Amino acid sequence: MKALYLLLALSLFAALGFLVPASLPFEAATSLPFLIIAALGAALLMLALWKQLDFLAAPGFMLLIAAAGLVAWRGSQPLFSLSSICASLVAWDLVSYGLLLRYTAEPLNRRLFRRKLRRLGVVLVVGWGLGALALLLKLQLGFGLLLLLAFLVVLSLALSMMYLRRRDETSG
Repeated sequence: MKALYLLLALSLFAALGFLVPASLPFEAATSLPFLIIAALGAALLMLALWKQLDFLAAPGFMLLIAAAGLVAWRGSQPLFSLSSICASLVAWDLVSYGLLLRYTAEPLNRRLFRRKLRRLGVVLVVGWGLGALALLLKLQLGFGLLLLLAFLVVLSLALSMMYLRRRDETSG
């Protein structure tokens, strides 16, 4: 369980750490609210895992994402905001995994934990890479095509969730 806490702390420090250079182009008085919002989100995630309060994990994650989004909206370096969002996703996933572990009989199975971290690492690298690629490419797309792409994304997410649920029901 110590490894989970260590990884959570590292990902939260990374999420906050990427926001500091991203907010440097602003004056100190205008960048402070973004950092306070992000710190509050990190505190909620840590509190959710420490006190095992499920309902605090999602607001903590949303505050971290909102801080990164607001910093990017203000015109900072987008790669810093993307990296902060990825680190926030890792922190939220680790908190969710830690909260899920309390329902199991074993405290932490090392083999399952390594498998979880491998999958999380692959998702993190692919997600950050695709996000960075999207930031580098400038495409001119019409509204109809964007609407079609959004529909395909939502449809693929829904189908993946249905597949995973069906797989869990048959394996359990």
